[in-house]
Formats: sequence, structure tokens, C-alpha cells
Amino acid sequence: MTTLQSITLAAAIGGVMCLDFLIVWALVRAGWSIVAQRYTARPVEPGAVRRNFQSFSFGLFNFGLCIHVAADEHHLHLTPAAFIRLFGPRPVSIPWDDIRLEPRQPRRKAWARARIGKAVVLGPRWALELAAPAGRP
Repeated sequence: MTTLQSITLAAAIGGVMCLDFLIVWALVRAGWSIVAQRYTARPVEPGAVRRNFQSFSFGLFNFGLCIHVAADEHHLHLTPAAFIRLFGPRPVSIPWDDIRLEPRQPRRKAWARARIGKAVVLGPRWALELAAPAGRP
């Protein structure tokens, strides 16, 4: 393989990698913007329940094992894991009053379906059920 062929091959591989990064960046931003446009991050209160690497789906977008969750008395705090933050999503804090459990729930007991604004969210039951008035921390 000549030097020119090696440079051409490296440039082609680099171009494909940049294109892949841009596609993933756009998809992650589109999926996360469902909640990020409306909610900003707030400080997590002391005594909050925390679990890392949880899975959430916002409409068609699945963030499997990519979200760190904290639940305090006033908000559900969602923070993307570090490798997802490379694509631009920022932490959000959703007030409990804006989370409504859907009447129809998934068959799997570990999951719950809720509505946050206009978005349908699928996430861990332990976190989303805290939105029910009797279940708030």
C-alpha cells in the first residue's frame, strides 16, 4: 500500500467516524430535548434517594443504563452519564407535580410509564412511582 493510499484510507475512516458522531449527537440531543427544553437542573436536596445507570425512554428515544437518578422531596433529578454528556445533554430536575403516572402500566414490574408534559416516559418504577402523592419521599 502506498503512502497516498494509506492517507486516503485514514481520511475515509476519519470522515465516517465524524459522520457517525454527528448522527449520534443529533439523535441524543433530539431525544433529551423532550425534557431538557422545559426543565433546568436544580440542586439535589440532602437525603435524596440516588441510583446510577438507570434506563429511561422518552418517546422513541431510549437511554438505556445512561441516566443517574436522584429523587428528593420536590424533584426527580435526571443526570446523563458522562459518556452521554459528550453529546450535549445536560441535567434536568422535574417537579413531582409535572409527572403523572399513566393508567396503563407495562407488564414488567420494574418499569413504570408516566407523562411528563406531553412526553410519555418509561423508566424505573421506584423513581416514577414517587410522583404519586402517597409515594413522595
